[in-house]
This record gives sequence, C-alpha cells and structure tokens, in this order.
Amino acid sequence: MSQILCLSRLIEESNLSKLDLALLFVDFWKAFDSVDRSKMFGILNLYGIPDQIIAAIKVMYTGTSSTVLSTDGETPSFPILARILQGDTLAPFLFIIVVDYVLRISVDSISEKGYMLHPRRSSRHPAAYLTDTDFADDISLVSQSLEYAQDLLQSLEQASNGVGLYLNDTKTEIMNRCNSNNSHPVRTLNGTSFKQVEDYKYLGSYTSSSEKDFTTRNGMAWSACNDMHKIWSSQLSNNLKVKIFRATIGPILLYGSEMWTLSGKLEKRLDGTYTRLLRRAQNLSWKSHPTISQIYNKLPRVSSLVKYRRVQFAGHCFRADAEVISSLLLWRPSYGKSRRRKLSFPDVISRDTGLSTEDLKTAMRDRDVWCGFVQSMVATAVD
Repeated sequence: MSQILCLSRLIEESNLSKLDLALLFVDFWKAFDSVDRSKMFGILNLYGIPDQIIAAIKVMYTGTSSTVLSTDGETPSFPILARILQGDTLAPFLFIIVVDYVLRISVDSISEKGYMLHPRRSSRHPAAYLTDTDFADDISLVSQSLEYAQDLLQSLEQASNGVGLYLNDTKTEIMNRCNSNNSHPVRTLNGTSFKQVEDYKYLGSYTSSSEKDFTTRNGMAWSACNDMHKIWSSQLSNNLKVKIFRATIGPILLYGSEMWTLSGKLEKRLDGTYTRLLRRAQNLSWKSHPTISQIYNKLPRVSSLVKYRRVQFAGHCFRADAEVISSLLLWRPSYGKSRRRKLSFPDVISRDTGLSTEDLKTAMRDRDVWCGFVQSMVATAVD
C-alpha cells in the first residue's frame, strides 16, 4: 500500500505544482525463472551472507537437472542453470537480494536523473532525488523528463541483463506526465519503444486518480456481488449473509481505500454504493423501502470506516522513517509553479483529524497521541 501511495502522491503534487513527471513501469520476463544461479551466489557473498549459509543454498541449486515428458516419451535430462525455486520460503529473500543489487549498481548510481523532491539548499543540505519505487519485481522508475527516464532504463537494463533478468517489452509501459511538449521516445537497448499510457494499474490500484480507482473497485464489487446471488437469495440468516458480504465483497470494494483522496461528493457515492451492495446481500428489495437502520443494523457507515483506516495508515507511514513514503506523505514541492490548490491527500488527513499540516507532523510523531485520534474515530464510526 505504501508503494502505491508513493506514486499517487508524486502524481498529485506534480499536477498541482505543474512539475514534469515520467513514470516507467518495468516488467521482467519470467523474473523468478530467469535469475542466473552462479551470479546469485556471487551477490549473496557481496551482501555478507555467511559462507556456511551460501554453501547450504548451493546444495539445493547446484547440479540440478530436468526432463520433459511428451507424447513421444521422455527427453534426455538437461542441467538447470537458472531459476529460483518458487514455493520455497527462502525464494523471496534470494530474489529480492538480486533485485536490490541490480538497483544499487544501476539507478542508485545516477540518482540525479531521478525526480527531485527537494532542491539543493547548501553543501550540508544537497538536493534529494527519488529514482524508483519497488515491490518485488514490480518496479517503477521515477524521473522528471523522458530523456532522464531513458538513462535510468538503460542503466537498469544493462545491470539486470548481467544477472539473467530481461525486460518484457510488451508489459513495460510509460506514463508521461510532462507538461512540456516532449515526445522523446524511450527505448530498450535493442531499440524497442514502449507504449505510453495515461494511467497504470500498479499493484492492483490506479495511481493517477482516486475517483477512477474507486469507480473500478465499484464495478468489481458489483460483479462479485451479482455472482453470489444464490447465497443472497438463500434461506441463510441475515447475520450470516452480512458476515459473508464483509469477508468477500467488502475487501474488493475497499482495496486501497486507505490512499483515496475523497471529496465530500465521492464519500457520498461510496456510502451509496455500499448501502446498495449491503441491501443486495440481504436480499432486501428497494420496493419495500428499507431504512438505513434496517440495512446497516449495527454496522458503521463505510465512509467513517475509510476515514479510520486512512488516518491509521497515514500515521504508520509517517513513522516508518526507513521507507520512502515517510518523506512523501505530507510532502509539497518547494519549487515549480503553484496553481490553485485542489484537494490533496494531506488535506484529507487534516480534514479527518481537524489538524493543520504542522500539527499533523507533531501528532504523527507520537504514536500514543495518534492512536488516540484513531480510537476517537472508531468510537465516532460506531456511534
């Protein structure tokens, strides 16, 4: 969730300050199946993994072979030199170390090609740049121009090819948010151009617009709800139907809701959608004109639930000092051409808590104080 919010905040503030932004969403071709095992062992050694641990890993990854069964019989065995064993509890750690190594020797070495969060103030306070946000092999390269995005991509591709990871040209896409008329093509090392998109579904959420993401989740929730019509029209008790609804349909609708920048109008739409879905789950006809108390019983309004989750998540992100989102949560560029302010994520958190931006920073740093805000919102939602 924090990685999705990082991109949402970058897009939000870039639009409000008229700053150029280029996002390149990288996809590797069969990532887990392509890692060169011999290179992986070398990287583990560079990261200071004890020799005994590396030797134990080599037992699983050295001297393996495979055959193919076909209608004509079994082929001769052949050695397996690449691929991380998926399903093994060790696999995610091995893979992420390889990806971390690739990023460190590529984009981290040319950080000035990334997106400038803060300009240089003095020799003690140099400019701060962000080059990428990552979750496993879902990598987004962040830059302020297509030319710089090209440099980041080529550096990443050269480093990744060295460990057996290759770009999937058909799934790698670029989101060009540059305000200038810049049509600089971004290409791979072999000259393949990428598709430019207006929006991208990153880790299950659309990052450029909370309204679009909500509308998409709305459609998915209704589709799932209609598929379960046999349950809703059955003789099960209403209490059990509501429990099933909250365990299945609710998470579909509210996935990523912690990051939504919702205006008052969108909050009303969200409440209306949830009310109709809940009425459908209880098989209550609109012709019978059921009241809100009949539909919800003791359940809180969903907008109150989203506010509670959003405030709780914001505090968690702000205190996660080692994560990128900590510096982006309440970030506003100190450069660029400021336009008329529209509703932003910090504005929504301020509205939810009744605190100014500066007071938010003070309150979020103290976990106990912030938990007090969250608990008071829970009490309000229940009431």
